[in-house]
Amino acid sequence: MDKKEGEGDKEIKAKIELAKYTASASSDLIKIADTKATWAFSAIGILTGAFLSKIIKIDWSIKQNITTVSLISLSLFFIFMAFTYTLFVIYPRLTKSNKEGVIYFEDVASQTFEEYKNNFSKISQEDMMERYVSQAYNLSKITSKKFKALRVGLVHMMITIITLIATFLWA
Repeated sequence: MDKKEGEGDKEIKAKIELAKYTASASSDLIKIADTKATWAFSAIGILTGAFLSKIIKIDWSIKQNITTVSLISLSLFFIFMAFTYTLFVIYPRLTKSNKEGVIYFEDVASQTFEEYKNNFSKISQEDMMERYVSQAYNLSKITSKKFKALRVGLVHMMITIITLIATFLWA
């Protein structure tokens, strides 16, 4: 093995490690987004319970003014939106399985042990680098989507809190 070939191997190994690190960091961020969304989902559930208990106590036999009905409608809309966006964050994103994949869990699970072992033993360093880069890229795209949805869901949750406070004070 000449010097240039050994340097090429080191460069590929360094790139593989960088792709692994990126994938790991994205995976950790996905866990953070899921945790925040789960807490937000729980808070929205509690707010919804309080809201429904308030609505039940309203005397609907007397004519309610437009402000009360509007606040209740707005609250219901923002509760729905907050639930929707937090569910979007929590809902797992799965891609189609590649029958010869060795990194993505769906790829591994779709193979027998012998197929997986055979596919794993055939991979070159260049191919491994490409697969890790692909994994890092896909996880980063998922992370980006989750955090965008989380941000929108939290904004809707804050608006929900404001409309619920107004509803509680007004109704």
